[in-house]
Amino acid sequence: MSVYNAGDFLHESISSIINQSFLDFEFVIVNDGSNDESQKIIKSYNDSRIKLINNKTNVGLTKSLNIGLSKCRGKYIARMDADDFSMPSRLKIQCDYLKSNPSIDIIGTNAYKIINNKRIRTTLPLEDKRIKWQLLFSAPIIHPSVMVRANVFKKFGNFNSKLIAAQDFEYWCRVSEHVQFANLPDVLHNIRIHSKSISSVKNKEQENSRLETLVMYIRSITKNRYELDELNIFYLMRSKKFLTNKQLSIAINILNELRKEFFKKNQEDISYKNFVNEKISWLILQPVFSNNVNFHLFPQCLLAAFRFNHSIIREKIFFNYMKLAFSKAIKKKYNAYMFRR
Repeated sequence: MSVYNAGDFLHESISSIINQSFLDFEFVIVNDGSNDESQKIIKSYNDSRIKLINNKTNVGLTKSLNIGLSKCRGKYIARMDADDFSMPSRLKIQCDYLKSNPSIDIIGTNAYKIINNKRIRTTLPLEDKRIKWQLLFSAPIIHPSVMVRANVFKKFGNFNSKLIAAQDFEYWCRVSEHVQFANLPDVLHNIRIHSKSISSVKNKEQENSRLETLVMYIRSITKNRYELDELNIFYLMRSKKFLTNKQLSIAINILNELRKEFFKKNQEDISYKNFVNEKISWLILQPVFSNNVNFHLFPQCLLAAFRFNHSIIREKIFFNYMKLAFSKAIKKKYNAYMFRR
C-alpha cells in the first residue's frame, strides 16, 4: 500500500487489513513523503506484520508501488489503497481461491464505490475471456482489490514507472496474453471516490494514459496500426459524447476486427459470443443518449446495434433509454424551431 497525505482515511484502511480473518501476512506500507499525520498514524499500530518504508521525497504512486513490490516476500501479493477499506474476509477468500484455482494468476473482487456517503455496487465480469474483452473499453479489474501471484511480477516485471496514472490498466494489458484473470462475485472491498483521490486529481492524465495503452493493446490484437484519434472514439462513445457518421463507421469497423480476433479463440462458446455482441450493441447505442444528439446518426446507431444483437429490443432497460432519448430529441427539435421563429 502506498500512502500520501491520507490521514483522513488511513486509520480505517490499515485497521481493515490488520483485522483480517486471515492472519499470516506482512503488510508493506510505503509512506510516499507525506507531510500530514500519515506517518504518525502508521506508527501508532503496534503490529509486527507492518513493514514501513519511508520515501525521502514524494515520488508518486507508481514508483512507490514498485518500491513496495521489491520488499514483498510472499507467494501472493494483495493491493490496497490508503483511502479504501476491505471486508474482514477478503484476504482469506482470495488466498483460498488462488490455492484452489492454480490456473488463475490475478484475482479481483467486486466492490462498493462510496460517493458522497452513497454506496454503489460494481458488477464486474467474472471469467477471464470476458474480463479481457472488457479490458478494451474500461478497467474490469479493481486494482486495490486484487491479489496476484508473486511470480507474475517476477516473470513480467513491475508497473511502468514512467506512468503517473493508470499503471494498473497498462499492466493488465501488457500481461493479458500470458495470464488468467478472474473476479469474485463477492463484494470484498470498498473504494472511496472523493476530490483528493487519484482518479479525481489525475483524471486527465489517467484518461490519456489509458488511451495510449489501448492503442498499443488493440494494435497487438488486430495487427492494424490504428491511430490515437480512431481509438479515442471508444471513449467518446462510452462517455455518451457527440459522434459524426464517419466516427461511427470507423468504430464499427474496429469493433468487427476485434470481435473476429476474440471469436477465433472461443468459436464454440455461444454464451461468450452473445456477451460480446451485447456489449458492442450497448456501446454503439451510447451516442444516442448524448445531450447533443446527432439526428442523422440516431437510426444508424439503432440499426448497427440491432445487427450485433437484435435481442436487445426485448430488454426493458432498452425501452427506458429509448424513451429518454426520444424525449431529448423532441425537446431539442422544438427548441430549435422556436429559436428560428
